[in-house]
Amino acid sequence: MNLTRLNILILGVALVIIGCILHLFYYDLSDFILGIGLLITLSAAFLFTFTPENNEVNDDN
Repeated sequence: MNLTRLNILILGVALVIIGCILHLFYYDLSDFILGIGLLITLSAAFLFTFTPENNEVNDDN
């Protein structure tokens, strides 16, 4: 299954929305679903800003 950055971002946002809706109905696992959705969304947002060229260690020696 090939997940692109946009698909991961959409998955995270969908989980956040589902978690918020379930929280309104006092569902027990809503906080867990919301937390997982936030982690996935933040990870996808990091992937949008990450480029391998910027991952170099400063070697001033």
